[in-house]
Amino acid sequence: MMGCFHVSPSPAAFSVAQQPAAVAGFRQVVGRRAHCLHSPSPPRLSLRLTETRRPRLAIRAHNPHYNSGENTRCFCGLADNAVTMASHVVDSASLNPTTPSEISRETVHRTLGVYVQIFVQTADDTFNNTVSKETITSFLGALRGVASVAHILLQAALEGLSQEHPKESLSEYAFNYDVKKMYHVYDRRMRELEDGIRNAPTEIHTCKILMPTICEGMEATESFVALMMARRKRTLEKIQSKVVE
Repeated sequence: MMGCFHVSPSPAAFSVAQQPAAVAGFRQVVGRRAHCLHSPSPPRLSLRLTETRRPRLAIRAHNPHYNSGENTRCFCGLADNAVTMASHVVDSASLNPTTPSEISRETVHRTLGVYVQIFVQTADDTFNNTVSKETITSFLGALRGVASVAHILLQAALEGLSQEHPKESLSEYAFNYDVKKMYHVYDRRMRELEDGIRNAPTEIHTCKILMPTICEGMEATESFVALMMARRKRTLEKIQSKVVE
């Protein structure tokens, strides 16, 4: 077993059907300790994950009976944050205006549900010492997926404003002119992080770059998603204000 946590040479078992929807609690934990929580019966996903989140894994970060390392606690906390970030995107999707361009909440829910399962599986693999390169690249890929959905939701809101209020949409498109470039920069960097893990020559090298890679990926995703959600909210408010008028 390595100093960070075990990295197995083969992919960890990935049983999505047996995993719950979410891990509880939201904390800005890049570089900090965090908790993983446990629930005996996995809840179903709903369109508002923040209302249905239940604990899954026993609290171990500060439990003296568990000998989990600092990296393990941090990684579990990052998975926890990723679940909550996905729930925020689901919440944003629930603010759909009645425009043809909007993606249905059910579609957003199903898509993000897949990523949530990956985040939860990652936390399980961490504590079970079955983390592999595939575990890490799947985690980073799921982060990219959440960011992609957030980006799509912003674009849908802009299209909705354009359809409902063409003149007003011009200034909003101008305000968001940089979004496409930001998304491509973000996506390229995330793929580079995945390649760095995938192409690491040895387990020792993988262990060395593991936490910096994960923390960078999480920080970049949180920043991008927060920006997309803020700009989407701004656009939806413009749609609603025109509807009221």
